[in-house]
Amino acid sequence: MDKKFAIFDMDGTLVDSMGYWNRLADEYLARFGLPGLSPALKEESIALTMLESAQLFIREFGLPGTPEQIAGEINALMKEHYRTDVPLKPGAAELLARLKEAGIRAGMDDSDQSMGWKAAEYEMKGVPLRVEIGPKDMEKNQCCICRRDSGEKVFVSLENLEDTVKELLDSVHDGLYQRAKKNLEDHTRVCLTLEDVKAFMEGEGGFAKTMWCGELDCELKMKEQAGVTSRCMPLEQEKVGETCVCCGKPAKHMIYWGVAY
Repeated sequence: MDKKFAIFDMDGTLVDSMGYWNRLADEYLARFGLPGLSPALKEESIALTMLESAQLFIREFGLPGTPEQIAGEINALMKEHYRTDVPLKPGAAELLARLKEAGIRAGMDDSDQSMGWKAAEYEMKGVPLRVEIGPKDMEKNQCCICRRDSGEKVFVSLENLEDTVKELLDSVHDGLYQRAKKNLEDHTRVCLTLEDVKAFMEGEGGFAKTMWCGELDCELKMKEQAGVTSRCMPLEQEKVGETCVCCGKPAKHMIYWGVAY
């Protein structure tokens, strides 16, 4: 195999992980006179750890040995073909240190999981931004930043990394807040009677905004007949009617009702 690459485990230059893994797997399987991975197996194995890939090889090809032995042999093959004695280039570790110094809460995943696995893992955890950098990016003095909220990817100069990350974090925060606010407003309705509340909850559902006399009996009746309980009584009161939504007596408070889950 032509030694053109250097791997530094998220601490310097990074190779095309999918192409690299496919070549490594094909060469290992060739030792047993087996063809390379099929497209389906390539897609399945790229998201697996080395040990899980070894288990896949045993299942699909009947390779001898334990998963631990096969994983060890693949690791040895990797070290045989990819040099580890070349100078490091600035990479993920340096970027991480810069972000932390700028007061940004950041972390680096230097596990042996695949890139696809890592991307999915931190998307599920809710991490708002993901910074990626590879050999071509470093040649161009840039990195790729992926937004969780929109899936958008932007290429950013490393010189402007800290400022851009702060701007994007603010943008993600503001966007999520406005989206949640609109969703709340779109699902909140002023109701003047108990029947209005019942119809709203049975239909669209959301939060009913009403006036209330302040009596416990009416609050309990709302739960029994409309299936809602009091959710919030705003400190800044708004008058949306004159009488209690339940009993019709003069109202004292504006209140929100909703279904408790």
